[in-house]
Amino acid sequence: MSELTFPYTLHCPKCKAKLKITKPEMVGTRMTCPACKKKIDVVTPDEDGHVAYGVGEVRVPKQTAEAKEEELEKLEEIQEQERKAKRKANTKWTIELIVILAMMGGTAWGFYEFVLKGYSERAAQKAKDRENEPDLFGKVFKTD
Repeated sequence: MSELTFPYTLHCPKCKAKLKITKPEMVGTRMTCPACKKKIDVVTPDEDGHVAYGVGEVRVPKQTAEAKEEELEKLEEIQEQERKAKRKANTKWTIELIVILAMMGGTAWGFYEFVLKGYSERAAQKAKDRENEPDLFGKVFKTD
């Protein structure tokens, strides 16, 4: 890395705002970020582990074809896991909906069969059973 020259630019670790370091006396002190108001230790690029703008050169490691392929495979595997989780959640929701609708249908059928239809059939049967018997007032009940 080349010799440190002033001014150089330091980045806030929280909000990535640019902070201009103008004097050598500023190194080793604490500075407040103007954007997020976080206290930052002013360090040289060597201490920080990052290269500041205008100081030295930035080298980006090149990836080999195998590394790129591995990265793509990992990404595809993660996407497949997300798809499976989503499918499982959708299946669970669908089954719950079907169960609820089946319970509502069963309740409606039961109400019709045993309450509406059953009541009228039971009432007709009771009327036939009492057909020729007098009631409390001496009247006889007849069905058509």
